[in-house]
This record gives sequence, C-alpha cells and structure tokens, in this order.
Amino acid sequence: MKRISIIIPEDDFVIAALEPKDDLPVIIGLNRALYKFKYKKIFPWNLSLTVFFKECNDIGFPSDEEIKAFSTMEDYLCERIETYYDEKPNALFLARVTWNKTREYIYRIYNPEIVNNNLQEIINTKKSSRDFVFKIEHDKNWELNEWYYDLKKRL
Repeated sequence: MKRISIIIPEDDFVIAALEPKDDLPVIIGLNRALYKFKYKKIFPWNLSLTVFFKECNDIGFPSDEEIKAFSTMEDYLCERIETYYDEKPNALFLARVTWNKTREYIYRIYNPEIVNNNLQEIINTKKSSRDFVFKIEHDKNWELNEWYYDLKKRL
C-alpha cells in the first residue's frame, strides 16, 4: 500500500447565524480550515450525528441547564469520533449545526468502521445521556458537503 504524507490544517472555527428554517434560528459552527483541503479523497466518508436535546427554550435552543448537562456528553461523543487510526487522525471536524432542539455534528472520516464501532458501543452500553442518531455515508467527492462550500461565499 502506498503511503503519503499530508498536512492536516489547524482548525479555524467561525460561528454564524444562518437564515431561519421553519421560523426557527439556525446557528452553525464551521471549520474554515477545510475549505482548501487538498486531500479530500483520503477522508471519503461523511458522518452526520444528530443529538436530541431534552430541555429547550421556545426557539428550539438548549436551556442553560441543558447546555451544562450536555457538555460532558458532547465532549465524550467528539472524543469517540475524533480517534486516531495508525497514529493518524481518523476524523476531520467540518461543522456543528444547532436548530430545532437538535445539534448535528458533521465530520469527514478516513476509516468508518472505527467510528461506527465507537458510536454503537455508546448506544449499546447506554453511555449517552441524550438520544442520538448517526449516519455514515461514502462520499469520496464530498458532494454531501457542497453547502459547506456555498457558505464560504457568505462568511
């Protein structure tokens, strides 16, 4: 197997309010460092993980108490996604979207089996304090993330 060396760019986050959807606000946290990432084919899998909040205000955002309760779980989930494979990053954080009592995390993945096993373990052992669903899809050209590049023009 041919080995190549790549440089993973340092994360460059921006948080923005997007146009409301169904009359509810949308907040996105976006990693701008991946706009010019040249090695997309090395991370050909798209992970979308959606967490369902328990306590929200009338505009669908988590309450202060919910944020406190959720933060530990959020750290744990991200840690289980952002694992290493053969001493290299297995996941690249792309975005986090908060809207309508949910938070969606979007990652680009190298080895989906690792992430799938880690998330299934959390589900099976009931280590999550919030319900969540996830989907891992093969997407070598990052077509599922075209919206991400469209946002570049506005942010």
